[in-house]
Formats: sequence, structure tokens, C-alpha cells
Amino acid sequence: MRRRIPENSSVDATTSSQSGHTFGAVWEERDRFGRSGVGARRKTMVEFVSANPTGPMHVGHGRGAVIGDTIANLLEWAGYDVFRKRPN
Repeated sequence: MRRRIPENSSVDATTSSQSGHTFGAVWEERDRFGRSGVGARRKTMVEFVSANPTGPMHVGHGRGAVIGDTIANLLEWAGYDVFRKRPN
């Protein structure tokens, strides 16, 4: 990587992470970097709140939906087959 940076550039120094990955290697694998097969396509369900159409709306509805969907996304990234359950 150091050989690719011109001498007259504004970059002062280059370093690699302890794991040996350079930014270029991470960027090349950006669509799958960090993925895992630990879930082995096991089925799992994540149940999280949805807004109650008959009650008053509040911030908690949005927070619960964001957290639940994020957990489901992380599980999918780890190789699980995720079913999202949003109660009515």
C-alpha cells in the first residue's frame, strides 16, 4: 500500500491494523466483510413492537422497531435464517 501513495501526497504515514487487514482489502470485501456462517441457516424469530394504530404514537414505537430490525439484520449477517414478527 505504501508503494501506491505518491511521495508528494498529503499522507504522513500508513499503518496496518493488528489483524493485518488494510483498508483496501476491507473495501474490496465491503459487501461481505464481517459475515459469518455461525448461524448455519438455523431458523430464528425476532419479535419486536410495531405502532399501535388505535393508540397514541410515541418515540418508543420507533425505538423498538429500529432495535428489533437491527438485531434481525445482525443475526442474518451471522448466517441465521431470520423471521421478523411484528405483532398487530
